Amino acid sequence: MADDSREKMILGAIRLLATSGLEGLSFSTVLELTRAPRGSIYHHFPQGKDQLIQLALERAGELLLTSMELSPRAAAKDVAEHFFGIWRRVLLDSNFQTGSAVGAVTVATRDPILLKHARAVFHSWRDCLAQQLTRGGLPPDRANVMALAMITAVEGAIVLCRAAHCIEPLEAATTPLLSEINGLVSRRQPR
Repeated sequence: MADDSREKMILGAIRLLATSGLEGLSFSTVLELTRAPRGSIYHHFPQGKDQLIQLALERAGELLLTSMELSPRAAAKDVAEHFFGIWRRVLLDSNFQTGSAVGAVTVATRDPILLKHARAVFHSWRDCLAQQLTRGGLPPDRANVMALAMITAVEGAIVLCRAAHCIEPLEAATTPLLSEINGLVSRRQPR
């Protein structure tokens, strides 16, 4: 039961970060969202709010990695489409109210420890994408670059989509990347 309360608070923190940003996250807002007992704050997070944010970053990273899981035989284009599709669904399902919890922390903090945690999450996403893209047909060096470009495109597009309240920025950012991935794979295939 205690672990359930802790997990609810971490998931609540992720949700608040993704919708309201770092400035919208407080223990009060987490308690209100999760209906966790007030006494659970310092029991589960004795180091304070930053500990909750660090755990939320790690968990947000793990959740996306789980969502990114595909067949080891997935083509590079399918890997990219799947990754972009995850974020398309996040934006559309939330009516453009939800973005990236990791991105929200990154742009709003100057705390080196929180930035280190965010950096580690981004690196884990990049490593996963690069591995999937390599298995899908891209050369490893290009897969690594494309993985970074995909994350960069998505994180930027999320901001623009939320501001414009439309999916067009995500489509504009991802379409050229999909074309480039297709071209890279085509050049590697024997004729």
